[in-house]
Amino acid sequence: MSDLTAIFGKPFAWQLAAWRIRLGNQITTAVWDDLWQAQHDRAFTVAGALKAELLADLAAAVDKAITDGGTLESFRKDFRAIVERQGWHGWAGEGTKKGEAWRTKVIYKTNLATSYAAGRLAQLRDGGFDFFVYNHGNSLEPRVQHLAWDGLVLEADHPFWATHAPPNGWGCSCYITGARSREGAKRVGGKPDKELPDGWQTPDPRTGAPKGIDKGWAYAPGETVTDQVAEAVKAKLDALPDALAEALAAEIKVKKAGKAKETGMPGIEMQASDMGAAAAGLKAAMDGMMAAMEMKPTGDPDTDFVRAMIPHHEAAVAMAKVELDYGTDPEIRKVAEAVIKAQEAEIAQLKAWLQSRGKS
Repeated sequence: MSDLTAIFGKPFAWQLAAWRIRLGNQITTAVWDDLWQAQHDRAFTVAGALKAELLADLAAAVDKAITDGGTLESFRKDFRAIVERQGWHGWAGEGTKKGEAWRTKVIYKTNLATSYAAGRLAQLRDGGFDFFVYNHGNSLEPRVQHLAWDGLVLEADHPFWATHAPPNGWGCSCYITGARSREGAKRVGGKPDKELPDGWQTPDPRTGAPKGIDKGWAYAPGETVTDQVAEAVKAKLDALPDALAEALAAEIKVKKAGKAKETGMPGIEMQASDMGAAAAGLKAAMDGMMAAMEMKPTGDPDTDFVRAMIPHHEAAVAMAKVELDYGTDPEIRKVAEAVIKAQEAEIAQLKAWLQSRGKS
């Protein structure tokens, strides 16, 4: 594997930055709500893991799943080995296959979902998107309220996001996308005419959270660390040679984790419950292109054309790479290779044109 492949084969860079913040602060807890809501932005814990060595092993297993794109089954194997090695007993779910399956799924999916959401939120905040769009994740057993919010378009600073930004419950696969305008929100699933349902802030007496939000989930995962995540991602870019930094920056725009179905990450451009990895990669490229093309006109047709074509070509390259990763037809793979070669050359040409005119 080449160095470039090693870099770009990693999952979503902003997710990794958000995850590293949590990984660096491991806190032992007795029950799941010993750490409350936004406290999870800066800490990793597994309820009932009261020994530091045990928690460190569990953290390493989750880190492996996030960093390497490990499957739930591979995480379960690691979990069983840790439990046996550490002699851990008394954990919720212990004693039955069903209990173990439930507990490992909760640990695995909760950490992947919240770290992805935290990274994505940091990216949207850093990008200065004016509007957020709520997207339902097509769960097999959808929550009625979550369906009601699907397509909702609100200002990025609307108080709704402080309590309802997904994931907002156990197993929630909803996600948000960003838009520069209400009209542009339509391109990423937005329904600008949809209004917030009455009583959206009303707490459920059973949970203390707004109706439709699970207990302990009435917060925006990652909101308290958005600046720190952005700084970490940009520091990585600054440390790379110019050519690699430019390529990685382009990847950050359009390349999402290529193993969506295996990892179960409910990302903004993927619906892991019913999309294969290849389909998720293609949709990620398209959504990234649409978001990047939402820009204010400069009044210069040439400049506006060039700026719009760069993300268009970057998306074409990203989709061609998905074909090379998953496609098997020799003819189409040759087309993908040709697309990459031609589009990368044109991207360089367009960027050089902008730079020569001081408009990059």
